[in-house]
This record gives sequence, structure tokens and C-alpha cells, in this order.
Amino acid sequence: MKKEFFFYTAVFTGSFLLFQIQPIISKMILPLFGGSYLVWATCLVFFQAFLLLGYLYAHLGQRILGVRNFALVHVFLLFSVFFFFSPQIQETSRKFLDWPLPAAVFVILLLKVGLPFLLLSAGSLIIQSWYYVSTTSDNSPYFLYGTSNAGSLLALASYPFLIEPLLNIGSQIAAWRSLYLSLIVFYFFCFPYRPAKVLSSNLRQRIIIEDRKKITVWFFLSMAPACLLTSTTNIITFDIPPVPLLWIMPLGIYILTFILTFRKTVGLAGNAEIFFRWIIPVGAVFYLLSCLHLSLPSALFIFIALSVLFIVGFACHGKLVSLKPEHESSLTLFYVIIAMGGICGSFIAGIIMPLVTDSLLEYPFSLFLAAAAFALAIPQKEDVKPLFLRQVFFVSLGVVFFLLFLPGVLSIFFSFKERTIFVFSGTALFILLRCISRSFRFLSLTMLLIVILFPWIEGIVGAGSSVEKFRNFYGIYRIYDKEGQRFLEHGSVIHGRQYLDKERICAPAGYYHSSTPAGEIFTSEDFTLKDIAMIGLGSGALLAHLH
Repeated sequence: MKKEFFFYTAVFTGSFLLFQIQPIISKMILPLFGGSYLVWATCLVFFQAFLLLGYLYAHLGQRILGVRNFALVHVFLLFSVFFFFSPQIQETSRKFLDWPLPAAVFVILLLKVGLPFLLLSAGSLIIQSWYYVSTTSDNSPYFLYGTSNAGSLLALASYPFLIEPLLNIGSQIAAWRSLYLSLIVFYFFCFPYRPAKVLSSNLRQRIIIEDRKKITVWFFLSMAPACLLTSTTNIITFDIPPVPLLWIMPLGIYILTFILTFRKTVGLAGNAEIFFRWIIPVGAVFYLLSCLHLSLPSALFIFIALSVLFIVGFACHGKLVSLKPEHESSLTLFYVIIAMGGICGSFIAGIIMPLVTDSLLEYPFSLFLAAAAFALAIPQKEDVKPLFLRQVFFVSLGVVFFLLFLPGVLSIFFSFKERTIFVFSGTALFILLRCISRSFRFLSLTMLLIVILFPWIEGIVGAGSSVEKFRNFYGIYRIYDKEGQRFLEHGSVIHGRQYLDKERICAPAGYYHSSTPAGEIFTSEDFTLKDIAMIGLGSGALLAHLH
């Protein structure tokens, strides 16, 4: 039997390379699209898609060609990367900049890193299969998946703190190529020269052996954390510049949950349901407060978002591991389903939601998916009473009461500020959700109802009278009237305002108004300049002084 050291090293190095190229290439693409916060979300969808393709490539290739013959093909393709891999972005990407952002990002990534990413995505599964067929024992190769995620986490942690500050893009690519060459060397030490076992080639039989409900549960338990990953990244980079550090923190948390749950001893994952029942209400209230633009310190805001992601991911992945296939011949099928759930979750949060909603609705939708996944995963006999129509009715009344009716009643009897009342309602919402979280069916139903109601609630509590609201891949824009002025809001930042009455319609009201230094210069009697050139932000506000 080959030493486990080489299998550990090959899996670790391959995953490190896979997750190093992600921030490198994404950072190169970001300036081409005006720094949109959804560039990284779209990149995540691409990475998840190619992770799925890589798993399918490993799953089908080994069963059609056999492990050893497929190993020869794979090693040959690994060498071919040196002839096709060209990460230079600028000179070939300009022709795609007029395309819709997701399509342009997909094509650029496909042309530049498609092949190496596909091969590296398949690496962990291929090495695990090599480990399984190279030994006569029944040792499970699942522990190597934890090693794979450890390599991924180190790659993500090292990039913003070590790689990016010390090396320019050219040096980063050169270092990546050198490490990639060492990976091929490690592969030769793991190569299954004389397989001791074979994987079953009967694909249909393997799928039939695995219960179809179990496969469905795998899918939803992997889809919910992936959807929450992209949603969390969206919500924390929405008003904060989308820099690699803020991309990597949620992805690192997501990978950490895989490391902790796929290790040989699962540990706390078996009791994660306790934390899960608490964190779904926390996530719902967190989203409600973010909709109200209630200011929290950035560090606290990010901490809450990452805590919700960690506990949901830990619980879902822990349940996923507890339901993994009993026989190693279904190993690649298991990972294919995980990858399918991942791409679907990322696609919903990163592509679909920005097109169909004008708010960050993907976040509460992710929480709904997580609760629904647990409702599917836990047998009915372990859950409390099944849902009836009258129970559905009372849950609906409770949500509407706590979110809509109660604030209105309180505002009649108390002189609280509007947002203070809704903070109180958020607390009440948390209590309601926690009380019904004993039943995951109840919890998932209530979260779905909240997803439906939140856009309506956000419109009611929003500042002023809404004139227009829309979302694109660069943000959420809202135009509203308040106190005789019209405002333009992007995220939580007011970018401009204008008086509505005709007499003051051209008077500067926001930036550079008459009491600012620039306004004092323009309104001064000593100001005599007739020819003025302006460039940069605020030109329109300054020109208003000349009206």
C-alpha cells in the first residue's frame, strides 16, 4: 500500500491551487466591470459549475474507462494545461464587456481558466478513488475530503494576507505554475499502477441501491449552504467595497464547515441541530434590520452574517455526512450530488435573484432552503405534529401580526420612532420563530411566508414615498420623495437629492450646497470666473450654482 502521505499531499496541493486561482482571476476581472459586487457572486457560480463538471468527469470517466485507464488520460490532460493556460485578461476580454455581466464573466473565465479548473476540481475525487482501489483494506477515503478542504482554506486565508500584498499578478501566476508542476509529481506517487480493487461500472445499479429520497436530501442539504454563501457575500459587500478579503471570509467559513464535518470524528456536528434552531430566527431578524438600514458597526455586521453562515453550513453539512453512502463505490455519486446542489444554490443567489427581485431577498430564501432541507432530512416520526391547514393559518396570522399590525398599534399609543417600533417587532419575530422551530416543517413554512412578505414590509417602512426602485448587477437603486425633496439612494448611501418645487429645483441641496466651502466660493460676490472646467464627482452639484 502506498504511503498515505502522498495521497494527503496530492489532495492538499490540488485544492490549494484550485482555491488560489479563484481570487487571482476574480481580482483581475473585477476592474473590467466597474467593481460590481456581483462579479464575485458570478465567479462563484462559474466555479461551482466547473466543480460539478469536474466531479462528473471523474465519476463517469472512471466507470467507463476503469480507474487505471482513466488515470492515464487524466495525467496526460494535466500536462496539457501548460500549453493552453493563459491567465492574461485585458487583451482578450474587451470584446465581451458589452455583454450582460454574468455572460461576459462566464466566457472570460471559460477561455482563461476553464481547463485547469476542471482538472483540479476532479482531483480530490480521483485521488480518493485511487486510494480506495490501491489498498486491500476497507479504509474509507472520505477523510481525504477534509484534507482537500484544508488546502482550500489555507489558499483562501493566505491570499489576502500574504500572496496579494507581497506578489504582483505576474509573480502570483508564476508561483502558481511552479506549484502546479509539483502537483503532477505527487500524482505519480499516488498513481494506481496495480489496482487491488475495482469500482463498479454499473451506474444504474449504483443509483438504484442509493435510495432516491436520500439523494434528494443530499441535494438540498448541499444547496442551502451554497445559496447562503453567495447571499452572505452579497449582503456584506453590498455597501462595502468588494475586495478579496470580503470575498474570501464567507467562502473560508463555508469550507471550514466541510473540514469540521468530513473529518474522521464528526464531533459536534451530530448536535448541530440545537444551534440550527436558534440561528434561523437570528438570520431572519438580521435581514429585517438590514432592510431598515439600521446602522451596525461593520465588524459586528460581518460577524453576525458569518456566524449565521457557519452554523447553517455546519448543521447542513453535518447532516449530509451522517447520510453519506454506506459503500465507497457510491463515493463519486455522493460528491456529484453535492456539487449539483452547490451550483443550483449559487445560481439562485448569484444570477436568478438579482434579475427577479429588487431587494436582497436571496438571504431569507437561503434560510428557507436550510429549514426545508432539515425538514426533508429528518424522518417524520422524529419531528412533531404534521402540518394542517389551521396550523398554517395561525402561523400566517402570527407573522403578519408581529411584522405589520403590532408596529401600527404601538405607534398609536407610544411616541416611538418608526424604526424603534420595528426593532421591537424584530425581537417579537425572533421569539415567534424560536417557539415554532421545534418543527422544521413549521420553520420552513414560516420562512417561506417571510420571504413573500419582506418586500412588502420593506416598501412600507422605507423612508419617504417610493417613486422607483430597481436592481441590476451593480446594486439596488431607489428614488423616493421626502420633505419636499427627491432622493436617489444606492444601497444605504444617498447619492443625490433635489427640491421638488419649481423655484428651488436647481438649487444645490446635497453635495456642495451653499454652506460648503465650494458653495461659498461660487456664491461669493468676488467670484468672477466665466470659463470653468470640471471633472470628477459633484460636477452637477457645482454647475447648479451657475444656474
